[in-house]
Amino acid sequence: MANWSAITIDDLKASVHGSVIDAAQSAATGANPDPVARALSEVTSRIRSVISAGNVLDVDPTKIPNSLKDLASRMCVRLLKQRIQMDMTADERDQRKEDNAYLVVLGKEHTAFETPDNPSGTAEMQQTGQLLEQTTGGNLDPTLPQRGPQSLVATRKTLDAL
Repeated sequence: MANWSAITIDDLKASVHGSVIDAAQSAATGANPDPVARALSEVTSRIRSVISAGNVLDVDPTKIPNSLKDLASRMCVRLLKQRIQMDMTADERDQRKEDNAYLVVLGKEHTAFETPDNPSGTAEMQQTGQLLEQTTGGNLDPTLPQRGPQSLVATRKTLDAL
């Protein structure tokens, strides 16, 4: 069995009454032809972004760890309910708070998940190639060893314009 998989409409229908999914699909317009596909994409991207610090991601950008599929399904359903202006229950609002808090913890603690079936091998985030050192300026003595050609120094004076 695969360790990572994509969230599908069937996953969403299994997590709630299909009426939410059907209502969202029937609310499709020319500007937003498939709100369900968009919600699936947005939630998948958010989860992959949160877990990217502690994990090698699957090469397929639609896949997330299977252990996070229930979380992703809940997030998608809430997003769809918001888009079709359907009220959430008190339990759903409480679950949203818990899910958001869990995502924060995952990001801070760099929690490791299942090994992807097709690991990407490298991080998906852009690498700048430059290092930034914060300093008060007291160690900018030209007689001290240089930090290297790709190192930038941030001082109060250089960051004053920010």
